[in-house]
Amino acid sequence: MKNLPRGVFTFLDVSTLHITERDNELLQDNDFPMSVYEYECGYFIHAAGSFEDAVENLRNFGMSEAFITIWKHARDLDCWFLRLDADGTEFEEFETFEW
Repeated sequence: MKNLPRGVFTFLDVSTLHITERDNELLQDNDFPMSVYEYECGYFIHAAGSFEDAVENLRNFGMSEAFITIWKHARDLDCWFLRLDADGTEFEEFETFEW
């Protein structure tokens, strides 16, 4: 992770347009394989920690490859969290879904 001042954490802001309806349903499951903080318009998903186990766990849980690509991008940017929000940033390089 990047060397930030103590108590400062980063997140990648992404529109929920880039996840599937099934991903959205799974993010609400209490058994989701990592920490998820749901709020009115989206989620904060923990992106720090063990990488290989996390990707395997996400796949086994049923998350789409589109979600996994976004989550890995947050990791590549050294973000602590991935923020998925209805009004989040739209990216040309990520798939989009209507649901």
